[in-house]
Amino acid sequence: MKPFILCAVLVLFHSFCWGIIVPNSDNEIKESGNMVSDFVRVDPEDGHPEKLPTKAWVWQNDDCLIVHYEATIDSTFTQGFFTTRDTEVRADMLRVQLVTVPESYFAYYYCAYPLGNLLDGIRNSDMSVSYDWDSSYSYESTYTSDLWTVTMRIPLSELRFKNQLPYRWGIILTRLHEHNREFYSSPDAVTRLKLGYFQATHPLELNHPVARKLNLTLRPYYVKSYDMISKTEIGRASCRERV
Repeated sequence: MKPFILCAVLVLFHSFCWGIIVPNSDNEIKESGNMVSDFVRVDPEDGHPEKLPTKAWVWQNDDCLIVHYEATIDSTFTQGFFTTRDTEVRADMLRVQLVTVPESYFAYYYCAYPLGNLLDGIRNSDMSVSYDWDSSYSYESTYTSDLWTVTMRIPLSELRFKNQLPYRWGIILTRLHEHNREFYSSPDAVTRLKLGYFQATHPLELNHPVARKLNLTLRPYYVKSYDMISKTEIGRASCRERV
């Protein structure tokens, strides 16, 4: 009964409390209204706040969502190594998950590493992550002796969502401290919630329209036929739109 009550409370919270009204701007916006800083430890799951604080700001730049992280680091900061795309790295990590259709129970999944490795995919309703889907997200990663900065750009036109303003989505931000394998999350979202995980988000409200991207490609083809009576060949070259 308790998990059911918790999920119900999360759903009501998500429905009636729109935590972040996402501003739209060509310039960096770092204000209290679009900032997230309440990261707590979810693995091990004890709810302890970070000793090395993380801050993140979220804003929209027309068809892109920008997430800017500033993460305090120390000598335990783990850079990792270069790998091919969609390969997990033993390194510190910052992650963004977007829930754009809450009733469908999936989340878009984007990771950032110190050396710029790309890892993205889809979190499924059973909490598994499929890396078959690739987006065109990008990010800039820089670090000094005490601060790691990441600015991530997520193209919104690639995503599935209800094309009606305002867009009401959810976001889960995560940080991994690789040295001790500690995961911190904002909000306090843990996978044992199962489907409730997709409701345990920071609510986002976007009021600037996104131009939907139609995934159309032109594929050329050639058709050849043979007329048995006239003993002639007929060829026709063309191209076809493909969604």
